[in-house]
Amino acid sequence: MRRLTAKIITWYDGALTFGVFLLSLVMLILMVSASYRYAKADLVLPLRLGKPIDVPSSTVDFLSIFVLIELARIFFGYFQSHRIRLRLIIDAGLVFLVRDTVIEFYAAHPPLSEVLPVGLMLAILMGLRIASIIWSPGPSD
Repeated sequence: MRRLTAKIITWYDGALTFGVFLLSLVMLILMVSASYRYAKADLVLPLRLGKPIDVPSSTVDFLSIFVLIELARIFFGYFQSHRIRLRLIIDAGLVFLVRDTVIEFYAAHPPLSEVLPVGLMLAILMGLRIASIIWSPGPSD
């Protein structure tokens, strides 16, 4: 029975390592792709074709990468301590909300009735983030 348990634990650790590797590979591919498109638009096209940089698309790409990085931090934290940290979830929520806000402002200028709820949600998440730092259970949080 102990051998079976050890084999299951070994297989589980291997599967988690492989999952983290795949997640890291996807993040690397997305970062290289976004960087290449940004560098191409920034360096090559303005010099040769005189085209302007597509700032909204580049900004959305980089903010999407930050969302993926925050999600990866949640996964890595869970794999290390087998717990999900509240601060990491709040950070991911903040980054995702800021990303969506930037996309919305680039798409159109939303009316004040749409901006106020998003601002309120940002304020609530920032308050939760501050509270999670102040009342942290300790170094093993």
